[in-house]
Amino acid sequence: YCLQRTPPCCLSMLFVGTSMIHHSAAGVFILCNIWYLLIYSLKLISLKETLKSTPIEANKEMCIKDYINSLVKDLEKRYPTEIEKIVYEDNTTEVNCILYQALEYLDYYFTDPMREEQYRAYKSEIEQAIHEYGSSVQNMDLEETQAHEKLSGLLYPNCSALCDKSSIEQVHYRYEKVAMYLSNSKERSIETAIEKLKKYSYDGCRNVGVCTNAEWGAIQLFTLQDELNPYFQIDFNATDKELFLQFCTALYHASKSL
Repeated sequence: YCLQRTPPCCLSMLFVGTSMIHHSAAGVFILCNIWYLLIYSLKLISLKETLKSTPIEANKEMCIKDYINSLVKDLEKRYPTEIEKIVYEDNTTEVNCILYQALEYLDYYFTDPMREEQYRAYKSEIEQAIHEYGSSVQNMDLEETQAHEKLSGLLYPNCSALCDKSSIEQVHYRYEKVAMYLSNSKERSIETAIEKLKKYSYDGCRNVGVCTNAEWGAIQLFTLQDELNPYFQIDFNATDKELFLQFCTALYHASKSL
């Protein structure tokens, strides 16, 4: 019950070089290949139509967390390549999926009402994109609708508009490092990052071994705050992940304003 692309190895097995086959059999061999591909295509179309007419487990009436967990089960049957299973050295496993990434955004909230109101607007659009992603899974047209790419674009907003109007040196590099080093960090690096920034200066912190990756990402965000604060006030009393979510919220609102 899953729809997957034909592995290249299968096609290569079908189209073995005909130069090795006697010319009298070459035509028959090619016709057989075409016949097998036709049968495969018809089976694929039939399977796709069957899946389209079969309701997915995820229901939009569910709370968003239950909806996402159910939709991941649907992905396992319909688009298994959308799910990455990581096995660590200690044999523990982790399932990675863009839907679980989105859930991290939706689970977070700000205690400050004004900041939460701004963040809620961002979360609302993410939730809408998740439901559109679910509709594409139901209709078996995930690639055609580019629902994955649209959701990813919300989770990792484009910074081009801000970069284009920025006067900060190497601004593209700084935005890139914030996302690269803070998005998956489970640490709280801002205090040690600022301490090292004051002690060694920005250029001094660039030297190998001075800062951790997360500290370097936090420093980049600290240098960008004047550009981001007009769109969403960055509160640096936060973990690395929380800093990253604030960063994304600022980029989201900037994209709506610029």
